[in-house]
Amino acid sequence: MADRPSALLWDFDGTTVDSEQCWARAETRLLAHLGGARPGVDIPRQDGASLDGTLRWIHEVAGVPLVDRDGERRELNLLAVEEYHRDGPVPLPGVRELLVSAHAAGIANLLVSANETWVLRQVLAGLDGLDYAHLVGEDMVALSKPAPDLYLEACRIIGADPRDCIAFEDSVNGATAAVAAGCFTVGVTGSATEAVHGMGLRLDGLSALSLGDLVVAWRSWR
Repeated sequence: MADRPSALLWDFDGTTVDSEQCWARAETRLLAHLGGARPGVDIPRQDGASLDGTLRWIHEVAGVPLVDRDGERRELNLLAVEEYHRDGPVPLPGVRELLVSAHAAGIANLLVSANETWVLRQVLAGLDGLDYAHLVGEDMVALSKPAPDLYLEACRIIGADPRDCIAFEDSVNGATAAVAAGCFTVGVTGSATEAVHGMGLRLDGLSALSLGDLVVAWRSWR
C-alpha cells in the first residue's frame, strides 16, 4: 500500500473558492433573459448541479422549452465568467496551505469541476496561489457529477488508483461522484454531505486540517 496519496482532487465552486453566488447571479441573469420565473413557481436551486442540470432547472422555472442547448450552455458560462471577474473569488481558508503542502510533498493537485475546462482556465488566470497539475472539466467526460466520470478521468490522467486519491467536495452531487469513483472523500461543508454514505471525512472548512492529519485519516481508511 502506498504511504502517501497520489493526488488531491479539488472541486472548485464552494470547495476551493466561495463562488456559488457568482453562479447564482449568472443563472438569475439567464432566467431574466427568458422572461423570469413563472408566477407561483418555487423550484429550489441545487448546489453542485451539472451545467445541463442547471439549464433544465432554469427552463423549468421559466416554463420555456430548452431548444438551443449548446448556445445556452455557452451563454451561461460567459455570464458566470463575468460574475467571477466582477467578484474576484478568493480561495477559501486552508485551501492554499494544503495545495502548497501537497506540492512540496510530491502529491499532485488536480482541479475536478463540473465547469467546462475553458471556464476554469479563464477564472484561474485571475487568481493567485492556485496551481494545479491538470484541470478536469465536464467537457472532458460523458457524464458530469453525480456520475463518477470526472474523478475517474482525473485518476486516469495521472495513472492513479482512485483509492490513492483524496477528493474535496461541498455538495451531495460532488461527494456522490467522488465516493462512487472510489476516492477518499472529504466533505468540506459538514452537514451538506450527510446524505452521502462512504465519506472519508466531514469537516466545516479546511482551515484546521493539516496535510499530515489528512494523510493519517486516508491511511486509516485505505
